[in-house]
Amino acid sequence: MTSDLRDFQHSRAVLIGVAGYEDPDFPKVPAALNSLAGMRELLTDPDRCGWPEDRLTVIADPDHAGRLAQRLRAIARSTSDILLVYYVGHGKLTTRGELCLTVTDTAADDPEVTGLPFDWVRKALRESPARIKMVILDCCFAGQAIEALGADDVADITHIAGTYTLTATTRNRTAHVPPLAEQSGACTSFTGELLELTRTGIPDGPDRLTMGMLYPELRRRLVARGLPHPNQRAVDTADLHPFIRNAAVPAAVEAGPVETARNGFAEDLTGRAKAPRRRWLSGYRLAALLASLMLSATGIYFWSSRTDTACADGVARVGTDRECVGLTDGSFDFGADLHAVSAQVLAENQHVTSATPSSAGTPWVSVVYLLPMGTDSADSATAESVRHQLEGAYLAQWSANHSANGRLPTIRLLIANTGTTADQRNYTLGRLESDRAKDHIVAAVGLGPSTTATRSVIERLTKDGIPAFASVLTADELTGIPGLVRVSPSISDQAQAMGAYLHESDPQARALLIQDSRTDDLYARDLAAAYRRIYPSGQLESQPGSYDSAEPNETAVFDREAADICASQTQVVLFAGRGSDLTNFLSALSLRSCASPITVVSGDDASVVEQAANTGAVSLALHRGDLQLLYTALAAPDAWTLSQSSFAPAATAVFQPNGEFSRAFPGEKLDDGQAITGHDAVLTAVAAARGAAVPSIAVSAGDVLQLIHVLHGANAVSGASGLISLDTNGNPVNKAFPIVRRTAAGPRVVAVSSRYGTPAVADQ
Repeated sequence: MTSDLRDFQHSRAVLIGVAGYEDPDFPKVPAALNSLAGMRELLTDPDRCGWPEDRLTVIADPDHAGRLAQRLRAIARSTSDILLVYYVGHGKLTTRGELCLTVTDTAADDPEVTGLPFDWVRKALRESPARIKMVILDCCFAGQAIEALGADDVADITHIAGTYTLTATTRNRTAHVPPLAEQSGACTSFTGELLELTRTGIPDGPDRLTMGMLYPELRRRLVARGLPHPNQRAVDTADLHPFIRNAAVPAAVEAGPVETARNGFAEDLTGRAKAPRRRWLSGYRLAALLASLMLSATGIYFWSSRTDTACADGVARVGTDRECVGLTDGSFDFGADLHAVSAQVLAENQHVTSATPSSAGTPWVSVVYLLPMGTDSADSATAESVRHQLEGAYLAQWSANHSANGRLPTIRLLIANTGTTADQRNYTLGRLESDRAKDHIVAAVGLGPSTTATRSVIERLTKDGIPAFASVLTADELTGIPGLVRVSPSISDQAQAMGAYLHESDPQARALLIQDSRTDDLYARDLAAAYRRIYPSGQLESQPGSYDSAEPNETAVFDREAADICASQTQVVLFAGRGSDLTNFLSALSLRSCASPITVVSGDDASVVEQAANTGAVSLALHRGDLQLLYTALAAPDAWTLSQSSFAPAATAVFQPNGEFSRAFPGEKLDDGQAITGHDAVLTAVAAARGAAVPSIAVSAGDVLQLIHVLHGANAVSGASGLISLDTNGNPVNKAFPIVRRTAAGPRVVAVSSRYGTPAVADQ
């Protein structure tokens, strides 16, 4: 697209258009689908923006705000370069003056519940690791005339670091569309003028135009036509990011140019971009695009009909969002921030296959690190979480191959992305099964969070005879699946220890339970049940608070819960939800009307508050609201010195300041525990594989399954997170874990505990 973009592999654009409404208070807007098609045409035109079609998700007439929010959140979390969000349709202000985007079944008198509050979109953008975030809103509500769409100034309420926002109008004006009778072939007025400007360009302007350059000319044109004034807002330098090739720049006249592909533009050897072919949105092409939108199977999603779905060997684009899922040896990156760790995994795999003697029965075996890397709103798996887990997995592979005195088999590490949908999971598991013999696959590791989707993955793996070693899986409901090993303590174990700690520190404190009611999240459900068991019933409010993270009205719910907490004079809040929701809850609680200090207690998923995207907001909320956060972590470096007998020095050495982790991944942090648990899951799988090794006989997945049952007592695994001694259900017995107190100053490990209080002693 522009000179500072290499490609669009790690960029995504989400285009949303809503034309039809069930509520008669929202007039239909056929021009919205024309605008949607026009924006798609603009972005994919190789002579203007040059986005590949597989980087676009086009959503026409979505009928459920919750599902739309989930899709947007998943895409935002998996985007690390450029994230562009475009919306055209009715906008609606709530009674609190907050913007809601509408979908086809939004009720005009209840937008907070039936629409998509922009605060939720803002949250998705804030969580995204994308370096540039662009938001274009042609959103309105028809409150004054059938031929006008009411709009509000949202550029002033979309403040997010690194974000450029362009809106169709200011706060107290209405955006404009042509009369209904003329909309069949027309765009909404704002988008139509924007598209026309990109086709004509800016005379005497530079080769590449930023949104900041386009805006003054767009505003001039709209005002000259008597149309509403647009608005813009740029945070940091987002408005300086090149967006499009300037169509007004003439073609180079030098003879014999040699074209090179760079960032979606054809260039000659002088480095000057060649002038684009003018590609107007013809009536025929517009009709074809609209027909494709209308004829999509669900009536909601539209995607390119191209048949090229390959991303790399063993990796394909699957599903409506065309996420690349499948199995790789490290030669393919599932995300821009995974490039460094993938390259190291690939190099180690090549070393293994070239250096291991072929005379052994199985000179090497493969362990697959498998988890959803696109992230899903049912959990807090961020891009940072995924990267840290893979870094820990690589470290365990490297240590096994270079620090084991030549023990066999050596270890190849394969990386598998299961995506966020059933089709994507099925594709990836199918690849694993088809490559199982060729790649000597003996175990699957990592697996993902405690959700029903992860359970289905585990059940399929173990049914096929592939043992599963979970890194961060803690839900009690997953206990007892044959072939499943967990290196992390269960939610019940964590709650038991936290209950003892709370009783000792403040035995009379009154508590309120806040729980996520989302049905597919086993973690939240089991954590709520565990808190009910461990907290004295006379001190626990009988009516718990509840929210549904699958719905987009989370912020409004948290505001109400904060008011209830003040009314009940609660001193302790037991938060049974994901860490990504915890950040928003703390922000709401910090603005409560009462001033007494409050302790918020949560489980291991709260560790994500220590990641870069969350730590600033959490520190601010804790300071502003006189709050402290207590949570059970799965691993933390400070625990190694606080309870030295619980951790073997040899096991933690690789993570010490001068250890292999800091050399391989300089600047990376261990505070969220993801790298440590990822390391220990692979370490445990390696222990089983090597325990099953017999000279000149190949190690199989079945052999590893048998060895699971002996990994206890003298055969327990000394992990960096503590001693991993498995019971008959594959759970670690009396496993150590830290209790962390988080204040505005940062995290501090205040205790190292276990289900029975004193953790198992590790080899010293």
